[in-house]
Amino acid sequence: MNFRLISRAIMLVTVVFLPITAVGQDQPELVGTWEGSIRTPGSERVVTMKIEVTGGRDLTGTILMPAQGEGSHSLGEIEVRDQYVSFEVEGLNGGVLFDGALAVDGNSISGNVSEGEEMFPFELTRREVGSADESDDASVLVGAWSGTLDVGGFTMEISVQIPTGSAEGVTVIVGSPGREDREMAVDSFTFQEGSVRLSVVTLGAFFAGTLNESGNQVSGTWRQADARLPLTLEKTN
Repeated sequence: MNFRLISRAIMLVTVVFLPITAVGQDQPELVGTWEGSIRTPGSERVVTMKIEVTGGRDLTGTILMPAQGEGSHSLGEIEVRDQYVSFEVEGLNGGVLFDGALAVDGNSISGNVSEGEEMFPFELTRREVGSADESDDASVLVGAWSGTLDVGGFTMEISVQIPTGSAEGVTVIVGSPGREDREMAVDSFTFQEGSVRLSVVTLGAFFAGTLNESGNQVSGTWRQADARLPLTLEKTN
């Protein structure tokens, strides 16, 4: 399956059909110091980020990434749309772009960071407020979940396999009619206050959804490239 082609198709459909929310509209409170790491093969790279408000409403920030050299770097435009947050690190060769989702309690951000041609998972926690509460018992999610993405007539089947009540071993299977399915490991997975978050670095994608009261359906948004597509996952076993 040509996943680059899929990403481009999603991007094209997004431009035509999906509404764009203005930056800063209903933006969550991001002010504070955030600490965390970028997970690269064989290591974790420490990250410290500070975000402030200037001019009464505009967000500005700096980020310290020791692996990228001494000193801090300014953040480019900090974009907030619904629960999603993205920002670019200025002054680094090749470009560094953080693209993630804010946790339900507003105290952590997780997603993917693009560095040139490479992509890695990251997670940041707002330390001034305190670490985010530990995730709820994810054992209620154990099993297989499946749903369909409609990308302007191009169909993608998304299946999530959750073998235990933890992040270990969670996988995503992506397929489409007439093509071989592809299984990939989930790089980050959390369940907190009924909200499910997972990211797949291989696809440059992540999903944020909410478990219904019956515990058999998670409804949310699949994010890949610039696309935000509705996705409902039904529990199949």
